[in-house]
Amino acid sequence: MTAAEVAETLAREYPKTVVLNDGAHLVLRASGPEAGTIVVAADDDGTRAGTARLGWATDPVDLALTLEPAYRDRRLGTWMLLDGVHLAAALGAASVVVDAPATAEAFRAALRRLDFVERDPGRFTKTLHHGWTDF
Repeated sequence: MTAAEVAETLAREYPKTVVLNDGAHLVLRASGPEAGTIVVAADDDGTRAGTARLGWATDPVDLALTLEPAYRDRRLGTWMLLDGVHLAAALGAASVVVDAPATAEAFRAALRRLDFVERDPGRFTKTLHHGWTDF
């Protein structure tokens, strides 16, 4: 997929609103396909709550999440994982990989709930099924 096609996909998919488990509404915005990386930022009324970085130019797509401490344990990470998986599928990827340290038990549990499999220590992979919603 070319950078122009990726930009078109991002324009069609974003912005979008997610609702956290405490009722807060955050907006996801995406940018940056030209450098082979897409950044999806979660915005809470001007405050950056977290980011997801997708290395879209490779397959599997490499997905990395960062959440601000005040937004952990509120389901923002789960929303961003779901969004990353759906975006990777929209870009035609066959799979997504995520690195999760052994100390990040809640993150690792969320990955397992979303059908990621730990193939190497700390490296989780999800095979995408095109034509199926996956969730």
